[in-house]
Amino acid sequence: MCRQVMSLISRLRETELSSLAGFEGCSEDQISQVAQAQGIETLPEVYRDILSLMGRRAGRFLVGSEAYYPEIMGLRSAAESLLRENRVPYCLPANAFVFLMHQGYFFCYFLCGGTDDPAVYYYCEGDVAPKEADATLSAYFLKMVEDEHDAYKGLR
Repeated sequence: MCRQVMSLISRLRETELSSLAGFEGCSEDQISQVAQAQGIETLPEVYRDILSLMGRRAGRFLVGSEAYYPEIMGLRSAAESLLRENRVPYCLPANAFVFLMHQGYFFCYFLCGGTDDPAVYYYCEGDVAPKEADATLSAYFLKMVEDEHDAYKGLR
């Protein structure tokens, strides 16, 4: 397990967004199914580790978003539909993997085949084209943990 993902898991537990019992990972077969469903041969190491530890659920983390197995298998198709519906003159690259969609109007993806911890890009309905969200997938996930932790603190 790479150190970036171990840091992510530790932070999720510290923020109480998920206890150790709240994590459910994907099997190797399920991880292969996820990659194949989006036409990807090999997923980056950081994302494979995330899927193996919390690919099915992680407590309250990302509740309300499609980010877990099996829903992630259809996210590329949903993202492509969103781009078409909004008449965006942009097509996802063949090596793009869509790992998150929120409420059908926002999605995140990374490009496979380059690095084990790739940059993250996002598209939000109404935008002209996707934009870079973070330089690495691990940093983006940590940022999401902090954002959700802050939101839950505000509800207390």
